Amino acid sequence: MAKNTSEDLTRQFAIYQAIAHHPRITQCLGLEKDTVGNAIALRLERAPMGDLRGFIEENSPPSIKQRAAMAANSAEGVKHLHSRKVTWGDLSTRNTLVFDGMDLKLCDFASAALENVYPEFGQHTYELLYWPAMTLDDIEQLNMYQKELFALGSAIYEIMEWEKPYAKFDDLEVDRMLCGGQRATISVGNCAGDIIVRC
Repeated sequence: MAKNTSEDLTRQFAIYQAIAHHPRITQCLGLEKDTVGNAIALRLERAPMGDLRGFIEENSPPSIKQRAAMAANSAEGVKHLHSRKVTWGDLSTRNTLVFDGMDLKLCDFASAALENVYPEFGQHTYELLYWPAMTLDDIEQLNMYQKELFALGSAIYEIMEWEKPYAKFDDLEVDRMLCGGQRATISVGNCAGDIIVRC
């Protein structure tokens, strides 16, 4: 367990270094090690409002304009990751932090892929709600970038709808719906609906 934690933290620190400073990425302030050199913690800037998933669950939806700005924050962060040859692998509102003014920053890159260094995702990847609506065999045919793009659409959905995709269904129903190709229902009038569908 300690070895896996040290490896995850070391990997994540390398990803943060590759990403470099960006206003949509949580700032990494360093890697802490124990007396024998095992990584034990990452020092990150503090997010005063917590993670976006919790923020959505605990607060009434802000204006459409504010939600669109938040969705744009997420997309900007993912665009930066990809420009730095990083594919997140665990894109989710759980791994998006809320700062003053409802600015968003991405975090938790322990499972991210970094071209020529970590070519595959780590062990923690997209949650069920962020998987493409298709069979597992079809999903396995998708490349990392295609999976990431679908997950981005799911995050935009969650921000704009102000609830998780498939929020009204249990995991078994969600699994059945996904394997049957049924995407989460987008509200009529959702100004990001076309973007979500294209992801």
